[in-house]
Amino acid sequence: MRNLNIILCILLSELLSSCSLFFGNIRSVEEKSKQYSIQDPNLSHSHWKKVESTQDSELPEGARADISFESIKTSAVISLTSACKSQSSEVKSLTEQTHTLLLGVSDLKLELVRQTQVDRAQALWSSVSGKMSQSPVQLEIVAFQRGSCTYDLVLAGSPTLSVDEQEDFSQFVSTFHFK
Repeated sequence: MRNLNIILCILLSELLSSCSLFFGNIRSVEEKSKQYSIQDPNLSHSHWKKVESTQDSELPEGARADISFESIKTSAVISLTSACKSQSSEVKSLTEQTHTLLLGVSDLKLELVRQTQVDRAQALWSSVSGKMSQSPVQLEIVAFQRGSCTYDLVLAGSPTLSVDEQEDFSQFVSTFHFK
């Protein structure tokens, strides 16, 4: 189970590192947004623990999750990644933003895609299954933008996500607020 956890964290990091492709080469490192608050899921459910990011990671700072949590029960991961551009560039659609996050997923099956709002920002919520490095994975992705910043909230589980994990993720998304 611990090996699955490590693999899932690496796969999630690879998935989120594709965000740097989305922004192009404006700067070598995008800045993280500081214009939001969000409630930690471990405050309401004790089976989520915060995952500390390591500075020696091979991922550039802009591609690392702002915050991530792991389920002690199943090794599923909830993460929030923000990236803000300092210069103006072409704004990508939410569909393009989501597709960029899915570059590392093969046998992709979009199970549900719906428009929603996160603190009055238009968002795209996608439920996806597929394979990452030949391992089955299920993802919930909520992508949205505000100003020059993009936000990706992701729930990843292997092989599938439980109803409880999906409810915890929905609660996590609902606690996102812009400052």
